[in-house]
Amino acid sequence: MAGHIMHFMNGVRQVKQWILDGEIGRPIVCHSERTGWEDQQTTVSWKKNNATSGGHLFHHIHELDFLQAIMGPAVSVCMAGGNLAHQGEGFGDEEDVLLLTLKFADGTLGTMQYGSGFRWGEHFVKINGTEGAILLDLKNSKVELNKGGYITSHNLNYSAEEDLERAQSYQKVDSGVAYGTAVSKMPHWLATLIEKEMTAFRDAVQGKPVQESLQSLFDGTAATTSIVTAEAAMASLRTKKWVSL
Repeated sequence: MAGHIMHFMNGVRQVKQWILDGEIGRPIVCHSERTGWEDQQTTVSWKKNNATSGGHLFHHIHELDFLQAIMGPAVSVCMAGGNLAHQGEGFGDEEDVLLLTLKFADGTLGTMQYGSGFRWGEHFVKINGTEGAILLDLKNSKVELNKGGYITSHNLNYSAEEDLERAQSYQKVDSGVAYGTAVSKMPHWLATLIEKEMTAFRDAVQGKPVQESLQSLFDGTAATTSIVTAEAAMASLRTKKWVSL
């Protein structure tokens, strides 16, 4: 099973249900940002070097997976970016600004921003449809449906306490670094997600039917789709051209 943990978020399940119920009509354009700023570090994490992590698109691949879970696999991608502010000792060599544009099979579009070169950090996904729009707000721990100017809100996590805990974690992050250590206490919201993820895996091993919304995690498509899109985006960055998948 591919470990794309966003699929187990309470808010993500709600987003999928809203779209399945036709609440926003046909999704036509989506936009995601996972950005922030990182200062010079005494010890550089393995995540900050392309040779060990692949860069932002790989160690922060969950949003790239989620957009394609909603819109379908991308058919072409174009990306610009670079390491604009984090060179030298105390920094890794991964790109700190990445700007992606995705084209999907039905002509719909997606854009994404990643990186540690953003002083004003954000973490969200917006899905715009023909009849309404959805905001998956990971920074403020909520999801919202906007239909006809009326906003319907829903928890991102499984309790108000977990939502508050996650929202506060963005305020407490020191210089954009929140990797955790071997002795770090796991936040409750993440422990809940991991438990649900492992329960789904256990149930599948025991032969229980896999939920339709999780099928892509078990048949390999979620894994291969996200990786091939990330690889194509990195190729686009090098060639400065659109790359077909």
